[in-house]
Amino acid sequence: MEFSIKTLSPEAAKAGCIVLGIHANQQLTPAAKRADQAARGALRKALADLPGKAGSTLLLRGLPGIAAERVLLVSLGGEGYLYGYAPAGDQWSLVGSVRSFRFAKE
Repeated sequence: MEFSIKTLSPEAAKAGCIVLGIHANQQLTPAAKRADQAARGALRKALADLPGKAGSTLLLRGLPGIAAERVLLVSLGGEGYLYGYAPAGDQWSLVGSVRSFRFAKE
């Protein structure tokens, strides 16, 4: 399996999966907001199924308005986590989520 990290418009990225961050209070990151607008609110509707604990994930498939086959939502914890204020260990929640997704597909 091959991974690449690129800065693209989330709704237009033609990929097998895009990863979007969600804060613990269900606040969408800027990229997630763009994708949610393109998907006509489908991401916000799915947030009820995403636990707020940092590192929690929710995989969505076939969203309207999204070019990627799948969208992996990753709970980032509080908004400070994204900017380097995570308690020790929590800063790796995104990396761990991507790794678990990889191994789940193999």
